[in-house]
Amino acid sequence: MKNHRKTIIISIIIVLLLLIAGGTVMLNQHQTLLQSGRKGNGEITTYPFAKGMREFKEMKVYVQDSKQTQALQLYSVNTNPKRNYPTDDSLLKKAAVATFDMKGKITVAVVYPKAVKSVQVRPATADVKTKIKGKTVFFTLKKWGQYSVEMNGDSITKDLLIFANPPQEKIPASAKVIKGRVDGPLNIAQGQTVYLAAGSVIDGPVTMASDSKLLGRGILTQGGPPAINVPNADHVTIDGINIFDPNDWVVQLYNSTHVAIHNLKIISCRDNSDGITIQSSQDVTIDHSFIRSWDDSIVLKNYTNTNKQNIKVTNSLIWTDLAQSMEIGFETNKGNPLTSMKLSNVLFENIDVLHAFHKAPISIHNADNCSISNVTFKNIILEDAQMGVSGTHGEGGGWPYLIDFDNGNSEEMGGDASWTNNDGNRSIENVLVEGVWVLAGEKSSCGLRLLNEDSGGKSQMKNIQLKNIYFKKQALNFTSMINEANLAGHVSDKNSPYFSPFK
Repeated sequence: MKNHRKTIIISIIIVLLLLIAGGTVMLNQHQTLLQSGRKGNGEITTYPFAKGMREFKEMKVYVQDSKQTQALQLYSVNTNPKRNYPTDDSLLKKAAVATFDMKGKITVAVVYPKAVKSVQVRPATADVKTKIKGKTVFFTLKKWGQYSVEMNGDSITKDLLIFANPPQEKIPASAKVIKGRVDGPLNIAQGQTVYLAAGSVIDGPVTMASDSKLLGRGILTQGGPPAINVPNADHVTIDGINIFDPNDWVVQLYNSTHVAIHNLKIISCRDNSDGITIQSSQDVTIDHSFIRSWDDSIVLKNYTNTNKQNIKVTNSLIWTDLAQSMEIGFETNKGNPLTSMKLSNVLFENIDVLHAFHKAPISIHNADNCSISNVTFKNIILEDAQMGVSGTHGEGGGWPYLIDFDNGNSEEMGGDASWTNNDGNRSIENVLVEGVWVLAGEKSSCGLRLLNEDSGGKSQMKNIQLKNIYFKKQALNFTSMINEANLAGHVSDKNSPYFSPFK
């Protein structure tokens, strides 16, 4: 019996040694391959893997800076490529997510289980060059940011998302630091700073008060609705964190002012899981963030009797599995039936929509009595246009529009009747769409819809300018659609000869 036990123990030790040796050999192999190329001058900081999170093991990722090569543990995060509403867990897929801090230039090796025929690293503006060797893809990242690595043309089942953060700033001395896994809800008090340490998880919703900050490299999951709620607050900051698989709305700004969102990463997959919902709020900035959502990615609404103005969304990546990417509406006046509300001074600039699988990336649906004015969509790149397409990428229908600007009752637009709360005077004025490049996808997805339902002669749409809008290298001409809408004197369509969006 003793000899039998001894034999079993020796066998286990041998297996463990072989596993360790195999992992070491694989790491050394990829370290040698990485070093054979041009070595970066960067620096990488990796994090401990968050407790209780699932690991993605169907591919391996190695990163190399100026000092060493490291193997990364990947998060397995739920996504939803289907358009079936309501959804259920049987429709969900898994994406691999790598996250770390970096500065300077680094090199990456991704090892897939099968031979790689083609690979694309998005955003296209990053101009990441790849090298394929069998099952392994090599590339260099020159700066921090968010990236999607898609193998063999498959963004659904073979997607790797890389969240390469800038170096972390010093943790404020007064901050409450959260480590490990913590059950929500978490209420961040007025004037308080909460820092989610790398490897930490909050399992539940967060509510933020005035003069509060939520910083760090940690993860929020299963929170909501909403996962982060900012109600009636002033001067709020959200920076650096990750939100994976929230239960409903992800970030809600409600009747708040001076809100700054930076380097926020969102992946949502459940019913009504809009990315960032800005309701009756002012002086909001969103930049250098990543939003993959299963409903509107960024949406502006009016839910109170407060006018909304000064909203800026810049330098961010959007992936919209369901609904719209950059949306104003439908509920543009849910809280003040007696007065026409105002929504003005909105900017979307330098936005890269990686995939749009359902409805218009650029949209205004003015379904209530609201005056919408001074809205700009500028330098927008759509890498994959699949709006309204049936088949593999378009289950559940959708609308085949690149741009969708509508005044009218929500039912007239094809929406739910409950989305119109206050019928009456409506206007969409002084809107500029300038510099839109559709790089790939379906040209049939890139239509223009203009609805200006009279509602008793109370709706108006004027001074809408469409400039330099291209599908691949061909200018899109919307003249016939403008004429059909009887808006020739109010909507202009002008294109210069094609020029590249890449500098």
